[in-house]
Amino acid sequence: MTPITEALTYAAPLLIALAYLWHRNARLSRKLANLRNTAWVRNSKGRLERYATADAETRAKAETEH
Repeated sequence: MTPITEALTYAAPLLIALAYLWHRNARLSRKLANLRNTAWVRNSKGRLERYATADAETRAKAETEH
């Protein structure tokens, strides 16, 4: 075997594992962002509104409460 094919023999499973972990991380990040943006929070007037449309103050308060 040439040195390049030998190196690829050892590196291929590692590269496949890294690609899989990257893929799962991207899916998890997207899922968490979707959950956060569809969550309901209470604004300063006590009314419910979606996190995605809330102002910066309401978002900051929601992030620090939990």
